[in-house]
Amino acid sequence: MSLSRYLPSLSVRLTVGLSVFLIMSLLIGNTVILIQSNAKTEESIIEVQYIGQLLDDIFQLDFFIQDYLGSRGNRAVEQWRESYSRVGTSLNQEKNSDKTEEQRRIINHMIDNYLILGSLFERLLSENETTRSNGSEAEKLIAQGLSMRASIILADAHKLSAAVNVDVTKELHLFNHILGVLVTVTAFLGLIVLLLSRRLLGSMKALTSSEIRFRRAVEEAPFPVMIHAEGGEIVAISRSWTDITGYSRQDIPTIAAWTDKAYGERRESVRTYIDTLYELEDRRAEGEFQIRCRDGSQRVWDFSSVGLGRGPDGRRLAVSMALDVTERARTETELRVAATAMESQDGTVICDAEGVILRINQAFSRITGYSSDDAVGRKTNLLQSGRHDQTFYAAMWDSINTLGSWNGEIWNRRKNGEIYPEWLSITAVKGADGQVTHYVGTFSDATQRKKAEDQIKQLAFFDPLTGLPNRRLLTDRLNQVLAASTRNDREGALLFVDLDNFKTVNDTQGHEVGDMLLQEVARRLSSSFREADTVGRLGGDEFVVVLAGLSGDPDEAAAQAEVVGEKILAALGQPYELAGNLFRCTPSIGITLFGDQRDSVDDLMKQADIAMYQAKAGGRNTLRFFDPGLQASIKARASLEAELRHGIHDDQILLYYQPQIDKDRNLVGAEALVRWRHPQRGLVTPAEFIPLAEETGLILSLGQLVLEAGCAQIVAWTSRPETSHITLALNVSAKQFQQTDFVEQVVDALNRTGADPNKLKLELTESLLVENVEDIIEKMVALKTRGVSFSLDDFGTGYSSLSYLKRLPLDQLKIDQSFVRDILTDPNDAAIAKTIVALAQSLGLGVIAEGVETSEQQDFLARSGCHVYQGYFFSRPMPVEDFDQFVLRG
Repeated sequence: MSLSRYLPSLSVRLTVGLSVFLIMSLLIGNTVILIQSNAKTEESIIEVQYIGQLLDDIFQLDFFIQDYLGSRGNRAVEQWRESYSRVGTSLNQEKNSDKTEEQRRIINHMIDNYLILGSLFERLLSENETTRSNGSEAEKLIAQGLSMRASIILADAHKLSAAVNVDVTKELHLFNHILGVLVTVTAFLGLIVLLLSRRLLGSMKALTSSEIRFRRAVEEAPFPVMIHAEGGEIVAISRSWTDITGYSRQDIPTIAAWTDKAYGERRESVRTYIDTLYELEDRRAEGEFQIRCRDGSQRVWDFSSVGLGRGPDGRRLAVSMALDVTERARTETELRVAATAMESQDGTVICDAEGVILRINQAFSRITGYSSDDAVGRKTNLLQSGRHDQTFYAAMWDSINTLGSWNGEIWNRRKNGEIYPEWLSITAVKGADGQVTHYVGTFSDATQRKKAEDQIKQLAFFDPLTGLPNRRLLTDRLNQVLAASTRNDREGALLFVDLDNFKTVNDTQGHEVGDMLLQEVARRLSSSFREADTVGRLGGDEFVVVLAGLSGDPDEAAAQAEVVGEKILAALGQPYELAGNLFRCTPSIGITLFGDQRDSVDDLMKQADIAMYQAKAGGRNTLRFFDPGLQASIKARASLEAELRHGIHDDQILLYYQPQIDKDRNLVGAEALVRWRHPQRGLVTPAEFIPLAEETGLILSLGQLVLEAGCAQIVAWTSRPETSHITLALNVSAKQFQQTDFVEQVVDALNRTGADPNKLKLELTESLLVENVEDIIEKMVALKTRGVSFSLDDFGTGYSSLSYLKRLPLDQLKIDQSFVRDILTDPNDAAIAKTIVALAQSLGLGVIAEGVETSEQQDFLARSGCHVYQGYFFSRPMPVEDFDQFVLRG
């Protein structure tokens, strides 16, 4: 929409007027009208220029706000204040000038928002000065308010400009008409017309400049603005419109294109709504619509539209402005949900930062008995039951202040004084400055749930006859005591109590009397111990007592446990009066101590049970401790495990090497045998610690250590001519080989040390082949392709299947020393040795015999076809230094 379209028509008519220079008429009166019309038009054009400048000033205000938020420089503040003062002056002048009622309304609205804008900017400066932080929540909210107010003022300025444009357009139409009448003016009047036309053309250029500024203001508006014409043309659109939606100007050339993309199936109803805008004639229409952006996301816009009337080309125009209220709409939805939740079945209370109740829901009143009049204005401590001490509340508020919330079970008091359990959740609500403004509590009456839980707990964890803890709860309590004993370095004791001849009471007096006896036994036991101790019933006539916190010295702890045992013997040995009859029923007690050992609950139960049967075997009505020798052995084992763990970590593990010799007495290889150099025990043999390592899982770290050391030794031997040909055999445990990354471990050790894989031989035992043979074969093949060889150790002592044996990628079978030891005296051993040699030859495998101690054994093996040997006859296992000397001696 451009006013420049009037210029060609105006020039033509001026030319026509001048061409009839000699034509005179009596239209001097029309000339007067022309002069007056021109003056009025010129005033309107000056007004348009003035409004255009005002638009620029307001646009600069928003620009300086953004500039300050980006740099926070004093220069930006000064520029803003200068522009702000200039806008204020302009608005006051406009207010005091002659205006229509609609224009005065617009100006007054602009002044109101102008004053709010100034107040917000000063608050922004104050907030930044106080907090010294950029991008705080408070600053963000103030900045949003600034941008919104500037946008409102700019929109009002657009409307004011549009109103003035209409006046100018009307004056131009009038002037255009007058020019058409003055075709017969005199030369004198033609000269006047020419002068006036020049001034009018200059004014129209100013009007066009104002229009350009108006378009610029629309395009740079910080909120979505669109000017559109009847028929679907989009005359002007702000960049913020396209930035927010993601649609470029080319994507939405027309209203139809915009509605197709933004509204989808709702486009027809939206187009109908837009068509009504052109009928508004300066009246406002508002509406909230959900739009779809280019990336598929949904946003909510609050539209405000004004009809601008008809343009110079006769088409009606409208301007639509929008505010993105997506977050507000989401918040409103959440508030509606919150309002619905407020009236849920759970009690809800909202308090201020001091704990004063501001609002409650109906469920609060139903559960507590307090109405809104009773509760609002009072503090929440009106509900306190007195069951919780200050430590409880201090911990609760510490959680709220630290984490922002707390939830848990609490006992409160109803208005009628009844104390009840409830499940309570408290959440702190914080303002933009991070300070707590409110607390929201939600709770439910847990009375019925508590009763149900107690019933379930009673059935699940307590013996229904005696009310004592059952096996499940005893196990849990015992685990807790075990953990505490280890943590506090204190001993504990488990007492197994069994009634002597209880079966006789049941059989002679009936189960009802038997049950009465068990209940009385439970009562006597329960009244004989501390709160920290636990008494339970396993079933039948078997009871268990768990003693916690005994002395840290085992001997003192045993004496304390014995005192307790004697007390039980005395208490349960007293006569029982049941159903009018007296009965005697003595107990037998087994006791086991526990401290820092790693026995399981089941192990302790077995130990106490064994000790109890020892007491029965000792004559009943007595007590026995679990076998001290066995107990010492268990403790020694636990101590050895701890020491082995330290030994692996502290490099106490070393390798010994036993030579492997062929029939010509040439050294062909060696087997690495692990030793433990204990700082107190001295050199510990594998028989003492390897089984323990297997049971505890320490074999994995031990095996990795041996693998690393063995590969490093291969590298050392390869570097010397006299040992470069030696292969090294390393034993691999089943647990080690079954690791999913075993192949990677071996390859990594070879790569890191630089060892030749062809010099490494891994010895496997037949026990490895008991399960998952396919996985074993896969790992062996993977390593064999890299040059690693395999020997099957202790062959003939396990349970390997020959069908698996032929599939395994083995290189060697090793005859176990148990067959070699008696090979000369036991025909069966001799036959087995020969069979192993024949089997190896038939499978194309090498064979080696271990445990060779005499030349006669070697000769027999050689005659049988075995030509590689290992044993004391040639050398004992020795450290690497002695092995190197052995090699040099030949």
